[in-house]
Amino acid sequence: MVVSYIQCNQTDLASVEAGMERLSSATEALDILICNAGVMGTDPALTKDGSESQLGINHLAHALMVKMLLPSLQRAATQKGDARIVFLSSTGFRWTPSGGIVFKDLKSTQDYAFAGCWVRYGQSKLANVVYAAELTRRYLELTSVAVHPGVIWTELHHLSKTMTGFKTRFANPNSTPSIRVDQQGVTGASNEASTARLWRLHWAILSPQPSQSIVAGRFEHNRITVENSPN
Repeated sequence: MVVSYIQCNQTDLASVEAGMERLSSATEALDILICNAGVMGTDPALTKDGSESQLGINHLAHALMVKMLLPSLQRAATQKGDARIVFLSSTGFRWTPSGGIVFKDLKSTQDYAFAGCWVRYGQSKLANVVYAAELTRRYLELTSVAVHPGVIWTELHHLSKTMTGFKTRFANPNSTPSIRVDQQGVTGASNEASTARLWRLHWAILSPQPSQSIVAGRFEHNRITVENSPN
């Protein structure tokens, strides 16, 4: 297996565009695109393009990737009968304000006084869910899904001053069913059921013959299914 690296800074859409141009020129048909890279609960900031940073990194950069790689994905779907786009979302999409994505403030840091870092994070994860549903509505030949991957305990939380010392059931690895990842990779699971759910969900989506329960346009989680409205 050959692994190739392409430079791509998700805080800069020009960098994303350049990286995807390089990838698309080197790829005749793309079987699967996994939109995984992101940040969580970071402090107020803007991307180089002036967008709220969590939305810019977690959603806008991925949306541009999808747009630029659509021809390669469609060729794979035509040639092989299947091509997939997988967004790593989160059940944290529920932390979005009651009115949904705050479009009027997206060109600001959205420095909300109470739990602002989580509101911004939830907003970006909701954008992932809605985008997967809209891709399904427009491109029936592709399988587009958003998934909750489970709780993975990594160094991600250290990116935010706001999260330093943050002690909740979600953030504490000793109280939340999770898989722990360090420099040696996956080192253990604090809950077997959580581990099984994580790998079973990913296998269903990424295997050659996915489970019939994985339906394009849905947000997939063991307890939550958000479907695209037929209207």
